[in-house]
Amino acid sequence: MLLFFAETIGSDKVTHYKPHPEGITIILKNHGLQKDEVRMIGDATFDIEMGQAAGVGTVAVAWGSHTKEALLAVRPDFFIEHPLDLIETL
Repeated sequence: MLLFFAETIGSDKVTHYKPHPEGITIILKNHGLQKDEVRMIGDATFDIEMGQAAGVGTVAVAWGSHTKEALLAVRPDFFIEHPLDLIETL
């Protein structure tokens, strides 16, 4: 399995901010990707909500701005505690 970030989109590249799915929509279009090929990885609830709004898989990570409880409340597809767990999850 090949893991990489083809592109990152920040607030400077979108009109609508998270949790709006515009950033993910741009990446899908720019790289000819299908939704089932993409995962939104985030440390905040609005990251997970953005992925859900875009229709892609979501991975909440424990090392960031929002608590585990808050992240689990928005029902990500996966929740991981350690960065290396991304390899196994993806």
